[in-house]
Amino acid sequence: MEGEAICPCEKTMPLTQFYPKDSTSEYIQGEGARDDSVFYLKPNGDEIVGFSWGYKYKTPEEFAKGKYKTSFMQNAIKALLNLQGVNGELFYFSEAGVREDFRGQGISSELSEKLLTEARLLGLPVVMRTNCESPMVFVANKLGMEQIMGPNLEIVRDETNNRGILRRIGFVNNLCDTEIEDRILFMLQSD
Repeated sequence: MEGEAICPCEKTMPLTQFYPKDSTSEYIQGEGARDDSVFYLKPNGDEIVGFSWGYKYKTPEEFAKGKYKTSFMQNAIKALLNLQGVNGELFYFSEAGVREDFRGQGISSELSEKLLTEARLLGLPVVMRTNCESPMVFVANKLGMEQIMGPNLEIVRDETNNRGILRRIGFVNNLCDTEIEDRILFMLQSD
């Protein structure tokens, strides 16, 4: 099958494309069809080299039901957000990405800050889900977001390449995403 390769660590498991073009396109179109969605693009000439988008949820319950599959996680996320003081509307930081050859130029931070500015204008707290190994962890920390769930991460400076690396040191709020263990949740309270 096109797009598959043998995983170097498991000779029996094929690698598959993480974001298949067709389903990813459908996902983006669905997110963009929301009345309250906000998209930002970073052009470079006639190409798009970065993007970010987000939108509102009316309640933590609506967010939990929209983003989590099991009733256990839906209830846990609703309770966690309520404990954080989120009882009404919230702004969901859905996605951000920068083309690989344009990374390291602050584009992700710029596009992410635009989403946070949108949330501030609306007076809403921001919630972001990401993988604990995603570069978005560094962006969230840089933007002052607080991790409220998932593997507790410590950012350590790697002196050999002068970059940050992430080290797991337990779990934040003793809550692990039982659907995807490596998923974490960040939050930024409204001003």
